[in-house]
Amino acid sequence: MITLSLDQAFKAFEATISHIHEKICGSNYTGTTRLQLSSIIDRMSKRNMIDQEKQSRYHKLRNIRNMNAHPSFQT
Repeated sequence: MITLSLDQAFKAFEATISHIHEKICGSNYTGTTRLQLSSIIDRMSKRNMIDQEKQSRYHKLRNIRNMNAHPSFQT
């Protein structure tokens, strides 16, 4: 149950970041390629949508999400 809840929380985090970026910047794509979450976070920082502290926190959450999502990171 905790794993499912954690997975849903990570999905909500990613959806929120992507939604905000798309609303302010107009798109989450570069040409036909969808931007990765790491790129979206970096773009938001570069455009002063978030400060460096939030950028760091968001990348840490993204890294935890990756460890949770990819079995190769699990022990």
